[in-house]
Amino acid sequence: MPRWVFIGAPACQLVNAGSTVFIQIPIQNQLSQTGFDRALLDRLIVTDLLLRKLPRVAEALLITFGLWKIVARATMGDAAETGRSTPVDSVR
Repeated sequence: MPRWVFIGAPACQLVNAGSTVFIQIPIQNQLSQTGFDRALLDRLIVTDLLLRKLPRVAEALLITFGLWKIVARATMGDAAETGRSTPVDSVR
């Protein structure tokens, strides 16, 4: 599995956690104190999408890719031992 998967997935989690601690929670606290503020709510929604949801999707894609590589390698190893072709062989 490529090393960048092991670097990218935790980096996505750090972006998400950092956004939660340093952006989302302070905005939510401010909304709790001041009441409804359209500008703050809009900022909360935008930062939630950009700094929390998109990194989670990227992390899911990275992990899916990494698992696919592991399964493909294991399947190819089994095929080499038995002499049978696999669906992965037809992709390559």
